[in-house]
Amino acid sequence: MTLQGRTAIVTGGGRGIGRGFALRLAGLGAAVTVADLDLDGAVKAGEAETDVVAELEAAGAQVAGLEADVTDRAAVESMVAATVERFGDLDILICNAGSLTEIDESYAASASDRSMRGTFETNFFGTVNCCRAAAPHLRSGGWGKVVNISSLGALRPLAGGMGAPYVAAKAAIIGYTLSLAEELGSAGVTVNAIAPGSIDTPLTRGLFSDMDDEEAHSRLPMRRFGTVEDVARVAEFLCTPLSDYVTGQVICVDGGMSITDALHGSGLDDAF
Repeated sequence: MTLQGRTAIVTGGGRGIGRGFALRLAGLGAAVTVADLDLDGAVKAGEAETDVVAELEAAGAQVAGLEADVTDRAAVESMVAATVERFGDLDILICNAGSLTEIDESYAASASDRSMRGTFETNFFGTVNCCRAAAPHLRSGGWGKVVNISSLGALRPLAGGMGAPYVAAKAAIIGYTLSLAEELGSAGVTVNAIAPGSIDTPLTRGLFSDMDDEEAHSRLPMRRFGTVEDVARVAEFLCTPLSDYVTGQVICVDGGMSITDALHGSGLDDAF
């Protein structure tokens, strides 16, 4: 499939899975706005050898890099407006920006107001802000794609294993995705969510110690943890005409983790 003539925004596009989305969509011919709170952060932190915007420019892609805080509604509206002004339209939105900063507060009954509100501001309301700003442009085009990034944890929370604020916020993204899919369907816009399992990125390697654990791999149906490319391929499907009759769905990219008991008692409870 090709996305020539289409324009996309990828939030949290400077590193990890978001970086993979930006590279994939640009490789398909889309003009891409890479939006991130800190575009240079991945390179400074040693998470990437090159800035993704510079890499795409060197490859001849149409790309814009914008620093934007998705919790700031006005900043998000400016991001969308700048994209439309530069590229002429907006067809695809991938809401990937999020935060794991409150993952240490695991228990639902004792999570602080600070952790609950902070996690929802970035993960849930950040997604809502982007979708609200993009919706008028997507509707007017008669064809569009929204992909919201949730988490396997939203569908299979493990007590004490993953921060309850994060699980709740990612679950709220799924509910919002379903409502938005129903609302935008008549305009030819599909809205879906991806729920990644344990994906090997510099961020997850910094948080968890099990990414190279061969015993842990052996308990998964696919015998490995996921890669950024595994998730990006699913995003390609959801952002191209291949998925024009697929909306309101949540696709788990987890190598079968959700159908096993591999996490229980393995030390991998917080690996996604």
